[in-house]
Amino acid sequence: LYGSAENAMAAEAMRTELVSPVGGSTAPEDTATKLSAADFEMDAEGTGRCPAGHAADTQQVPNARSQRVLLGFVQATCAACPLRSYCPVTWHAPTQTYTVRIDPRASHLARRRRAQTGATFRERYAIRAGIEATNSELKRGHGLGHLRVRGRPRVVLATYLKALSCNIKRMVMATLRAAEAPTPAMA
Repeated sequence: LYGSAENAMAAEAMRTELVSPVGGSTAPEDTATKLSAADFEMDAEGTGRCPAGHAADTQQVPNARSQRVLLGFVQATCAACPLRSYCPVTWHAPTQTYTVRIDPRASHLARRRRAQTGATFRERYAIRAGIEATNSELKRGHGLGHLRVRGRPRVVLATYLKALSCNIKRMVMATLRAAEAPTPAMA
């Protein structure tokens, strides 16, 4: 569950990238012929941007409970945009702007789902498999899953000592394997 949209967006706010799988459908979308509201995003300053990189001229949150944002773009910006024929913005006559309603959370999830289908994501995420065996050994073999201490300082100390014992055990095992290895005969 650490790969949720909330965690990923919180990590992004701290300028950290969360590399984790995203639950839900990763069915490929027809991105060659159309764009969706998920292609719009909020940049680090909180400004909405279209897929072509144009900043929204207006931003409104319809009500306090909604996490959706209504982005407005002036007619001149959208008319000159090369992506206009693929874009989901609609003309809003009262304000004389092109508008699109986005959900930053849903947009973030859609971008992450799209990214996790690529080979780059699989290569980066494969690193995690290397640590899973160590985590399992610490939890099951060294009791990290059921600590007998309470309080942060004691938990931290217990965790460090269990990791140290795991490393010492691995070092001893590696040394014993090296000593048992037959030496090649000299001719």
